[in-house]
Amino acid sequence: MTMEYVYPDYYRQFTCIGGECPDTCCAGWEIVIDDKSLEKYRAYPGGFGNRLRNSINFKRKSFKQYDRRCAFLNEENLCDIYTEAGEKLFCKTCRQYPRHEEEYENVRELSLSLSCPEAARMILSQDRLNLIYDEKKGHSEDYGDFDELLFSQLLDGRDAFWKLIENERVSIAVRMMQMLSMGHHLQKNISEGQLFGLEHIYEHYLSDGAAGRMQAYLKDRWEKPGSRYHVMKEMFACLHKLEVLSADWPKKVRHYEKVLFGGGRKQYEALHQYRMSDKIAEQLLSYFIYVYFAGAVYDGMPYSKVKLAVISTMLIEDMVCAKAAKKGQLSFEAITDVAHSYAREVEHSDLNLQRLSIMFRHQKCFHIGRLCGALLEW
Repeated sequence: MTMEYVYPDYYRQFTCIGGECPDTCCAGWEIVIDDKSLEKYRAYPGGFGNRLRNSINFKRKSFKQYDRRCAFLNEENLCDIYTEAGEKLFCKTCRQYPRHEEEYENVRELSLSLSCPEAARMILSQDRLNLIYDEKKGHSEDYGDFDELLFSQLLDGRDAFWKLIENERVSIAVRMMQMLSMGHHLQKNISEGQLFGLEHIYEHYLSDGAAGRMQAYLKDRWEKPGSRYHVMKEMFACLHKLEVLSADWPKKVRHYEKVLFGGGRKQYEALHQYRMSDKIAEQLLSYFIYVYFAGAVYDGMPYSKVKLAVISTMLIEDMVCAKAAKKGQLSFEAITDVAHSYAREVEHSDLNLQRLSIMFRHQKCFHIGRLCGALLEW
């Protein structure tokens, strides 16, 4: 039996930049320790072994924190575990991050996390997402109730989303509206158990003229002056309902809100002179679809994954505009800083991903009509 490994073509090029990194991956979130490493730490000899055991919460299987920093993160933002024994003493989380792995039956999908500044730089520097498929011999896996048909349909759907994202003949806003509409259509069929014929949905949205027809329909139904301002203001307010991982995150969000919405609608619209390029928006959309969409095989909720991609891109875009306005110019460094900070708050917390999924279903600002109304003013 073979195991398939899927990963972006830049995946193996990643190298940690250590002390040169503008942030640290050792603060602001609870670092969970795998069982094998826990046993290694229990038995580690000498004074450093004592420090290890005193700095671990064995009940929670995680490193203790001081001022939201890992107990082993020193004043130079370097790891004392690495200084003591090198990477071989790292737990699985520290050894792999920002490398991320999604597990499916006989398939492993690998990625770099946008929450790492250097990984964010690599992800957002790409012209398009190119995947490499490798096969290696391994043991056959049986996930029991794993739905192979749904998984296959989701992979086909993911390919269709990427085709929508990469269609530069239409504006990025229209592409995002198409994603929302196709995701909504797909969710309806899956919820009703109609897994056969999903390819007709994909073909419909990829057909010639589909973007223009949909834009005309949505414009007639949902266009309303000021939609973007009001919807985005409500979306930013929802960020305060999430678990806080980085101590400075709430302050950043309040600052963005003040810059974006404090001066009213006209000032808000003027700030979009600093909007990021469509190419970077494409990479954000492609990233979130790659990492999360196929995971709908486990919860049957592909639409929430599509919303995560579109809404995250909308939020990051406005944060970038607010950050760039302060300096009077847009820079790639500002974009990567915003993207990685946002991703760190969202991706490093299963609770936040769950809360967002619930809000996407119940908060009015995340209704497809209101989102499309905002995107019509993009």
